[in-house]
Amino acid sequence: EPDKFLTVASELRKRFFQTYSGLESWHERCREDAKRKGYVDSYFGGRRHTPWLRYKGEDVDKSRWSNYMNLVLNSPVQNFEAVTIYDAMAKIDKAIKKEKMRSTLRFNVHDSLGGYCKKDEQKEFHHLLLENAEVHGKYVVPLTCEVKYGDVWGFGKELKL
Repeated sequence: EPDKFLTVASELRKRFFQTYSGLESWHERCREDAKRKGYVDSYFGGRRHTPWLRYKGEDVDKSRWSNYMNLVLNSPVQNFEAVTIYDAMAKIDKAIKKEKMRSTLRFNVHDSLGGYCKKDEQKEFHHLLLENAEVHGKYVVPLTCEVKYGDVWGFGKELKL
């Protein structure tokens, strides 16, 4: 059973990098830059210092080195996500005020936004969220949204429009 899992995981990874062909070379550039410079920059200018990558001695175990390499890839992605979600929140808030809606955007948790939506504004709010949070054609990977409604955050159901 573990062999089957690894086979499926390997195939998914292969298809992912075929679909987003620019990411694999970006991964390699990030790793090499971090090893050479001792830091990695994000798209929006955030910088994660990684001085331990400038020295790889006999004392560094493979597991720790692998974790460092993952950090090099995750840091720019996490910074990108944070800036992007804050930008979307500002746009959504501005649109809510412009439309004089009673629904509100209240919080974000990682890559999720949460708020309170009045039932009679659900369709308008739904479209407003998508218009102000989704980004297509600007980056290598499209930024898409999934909108769900429920009584408690995290337990929503997708609205069929």
